[in-house]
Amino acid sequence: MTTPRRLRSLNVSARESHAFVVLRENQIAYSSATRQNSNHGPGSNLVFVRGGNGSGKSHLARQAARTLADKLGAEVVCLTTGERLLEDLKRLNYAGKLHEALAVETRRGAAKSSQRGAGEIKALVCDDVSVFAKSQDAQRLLCVVIDQLLKRNARLVFTADEATLRTKALSRRLTNRLQAGVQATIEPLSVSSRSKLLEHFCSVNQVPVDVSTLRWIAAEVPASAQELWQNSLELKSAKDRARAAEVIVQRAHAAQPVSIERIAAVVAGIFEVQPEMLNSSRRLQSLVVPRQLAMHIARELTDLKLVEIGKHFGNRNHSTVLHACRKLEQRISEDQRLRQQRKQAIEALRST
Repeated sequence: MTTPRRLRSLNVSARESHAFVVLRENQIAYSSATRQNSNHGPGSNLVFVRGGNGSGKSHLARQAARTLADKLGAEVVCLTTGERLLEDLKRLNYAGKLHEALAVETRRGAAKSSQRGAGEIKALVCDDVSVFAKSQDAQRLLCVVIDQLLKRNARLVFTADEATLRTKALSRRLTNRLQAGVQATIEPLSVSSRSKLLEHFCSVNQVPVDVSTLRWIAAEVPASAQELWQNSLELKSAKDRARAAEVIVQRAHAAQPVSIERIAAVVAGIFEVQPEMLNSSRRLQSLVVPRQLAMHIARELTDLKLVEIGKHFGNRNHSTVLHACRKLEQRISEDQRLRQQRKQAIEALRST
């Protein structure tokens, strides 16, 4: 396996299928990632952007690389992915070759860049540094790269998946370096931002859909930027776009997690009692079965622990909830009407 002399870079000048849309939720991340060098010390030259799956981190990384290339020159900007950078660093064998890696090798090769006197990276943009969680050795090498580039006043932009960061899989050494820079988070999209983004995507894909339909989808579907893009493509390929919009909304409703409050309300409605009665500590006989059913459904349809379910239904302990669920299962096996009531409750919860 050949050891690379330089870090490989993706094509910084490649055109996107659509422009990056700056929204309230990504505005800070965008402005931080696309600005040029700061005069507030080396740490401020590192930008660490975090966000959920499909939030637009990859698109932002590519936009940041293009913006920096316009300012600094494409030949000194390295745009890479976490997987690619990890592979490159592993091939460097030892830190003594690291100085060779801190130059950019484009798809056209390094010769022309070297002739122009652009032998060093002035900006490194890495999309999804989260993948480094699988290699402690690569994390140590990445720390060296970060230190060396910051000493040269280079610009560094890293993105990472929020879920991976919560697992604390990255070493403290690497985490400290990333957090020492400017931190920005791409927040979940609001209804107005989802509407704006979906309208933009439909315009790009030339989808003739009524604006009121798009706003309805945005209001009903808590989608990420990536999911909204897929929704626009789904609408484009549909013969009946009104029906396609309904399917998108229904699918989103079915996929949404069911809240314990909603479970209590639906079960209480079926048994014609007030939801707050199920949530109370009262032990009236008329409340025993509906409360047991609500606990049983909460255990089935949510990820809540027994103690969390018990806390909602009258502050009961986990053993009481477990006993209630077992008792309900026994009742269901013997009572056809109760089986029908359980089915009615679950169908109602899954359709809303």
